[in-house]
Formats: sequence, structure tokens, C-alpha cells
Amino acid sequence: MAPESRSLVLKSAGAKWRQFKATLTANHVMPYVGKKKKLSKPPKKYAFVGKDSWREFVAQRTSKEWMVCISP
Repeated sequence: MAPESRSLVLKSAGAKWRQFKATLTANHVMPYVGKKKKLSKPPKKYAFVGKDSWREFVAQRTSKEWMVCISP
């Protein structure tokens, strides 16, 4: 694989990863902030994420530091 191809693939993967996390946050975390039961496990569509990873993700996305970052 040419070095420039590798770079493009990694940039694309990085952008898709960030978009995936943003979608999870917007659609499956923020609407349920304060509803602990709803956030205790990943949505059925994303069951492959795993409970531990999901809980860590939710904890990060609902932290005070994160909320400050997203506030206008």
C-alpha cells in the first residue's frame, strides 16, 4: 500500500470513528441524561459495544468536564 493511501485510510477511519461517537452521544446519551437505567447498557442496535465500554463512554460523555466543552 502506498504511504499516501495509508494516510487517507487512517484519516477516513478517524473521521468515521469521531462521527460514530458523536452520533451515540447525540442520540443515545444526551436525551437520557439523568435517567440512569436508560444509560446502564448500550442500545440494542449497538450491543457489540459491550457494557463496560458503554458505561465508560457514558461516564465520560456525562462528566462535568464534557458538559462544559459542549455548552455554547
